[in-house]
Amino acid sequence: MMKLSSRAWRTSVAAAILAPAVLVGCGFKDDLLEPQQPGIISPDVIASAGATGAQALYVGPLGAFKDWTGGGGNTNSQNLWMYSDLMTDVWKVSDTFEQRINMDRRVVQDNDAEVSGRYSTATQSRGFYRDAMAPLREFRPTEPEKEGEMYFLLGYTEMNMSEVFCNGI
Repeated sequence: MMKLSSRAWRTSVAAAILAPAVLVGCGFKDDLLEPQQPGIISPDVIASAGATGAQALYVGPLGAFKDWTGGGGNTNSQNLWMYSDLMTDVWKVSDTFEQRINMDRRVVQDNDAEVSGRYSTATQSRGFYRDAMAPLREFRPTEPEKEGEMYFLLGYTEMNMSEVFCNGI
C-alpha cells in the first residue's frame, strides 16, 4: 500500500469531516432563498381578528378608492381621472412632464410609468374590495351596507378602468 503524505492525509481527513456538513448545509439554501416579508400582513391574518379585522379590511379599500379617484394624486402624480381628462381634451397640458405631454398628444408609450402606476393602483384597489367582502359578511352581518359598498366600489372601479383602458379590462 502506498503511504499518504502528511498533507494529503490531512486533506482527506478534513474532506471526510466537512463532507457531511456540506451535504446537510444544502438544505439551508432553500430556507435562505425563501422570501421573507415580516412587514407584510396578509388579508387572511387581518380577517382572523374578527369584527375588528373586518372593519380594517373595510377602511383600507376606501383609502385605495380615494387614491385613484379625484381625491388621490399629488403634485407630481395625478389620479386616473386627470389622465382620462388629458386624453379627452378636458384639460390642456402646460407643464414639462413628458408623460403628460405625450398623453395630451395621444402618443402614450406602453412602458409609461405614470399610466402603469395609475393602472396598478386601480387594480390593487379591486383586490382590496374583494378581500373585504367575505370578512364583512361573516363578522359584521348587521352591517350589510358595508359589503354592498365594496360591491359598488368594485363595479365603479371596473367601469372607470374599462373607460380609460378600453378592452384590456
